Amino acid sequence: MTADPFHRAFGEAVKEMRKELMMSQETAAAEAGIDRCYLSELELGKHSPTLGCIVRLAWVFGTTPSDLIRQAEKQINGNRKRNR
Repeated sequence: MTADPFHRAFGEAVKEMRKELMMSQETAAAEAGIDRCYLSELELGKHSPTLGCIVRLAWVFGTTPSDLIRQAEKQINGNRKRNR
């Protein structure tokens, strides 16, 4: 089953932000109050994040929920340009 383009893009944005902060999945998940396996699956685009999860991850990364979603939108737009 292919992941939804937004789910993949959101996962890529989360992974990029986490890695920019040199933060492990374990640390990010613990600080956001989610399971590490769930974070891993979010990063792989296998789950649709809840609004609460988006807000908590944004706080952990020191950004806003809107910026996190904006990063996902950039991923989607970048993927569209590459597929043309």
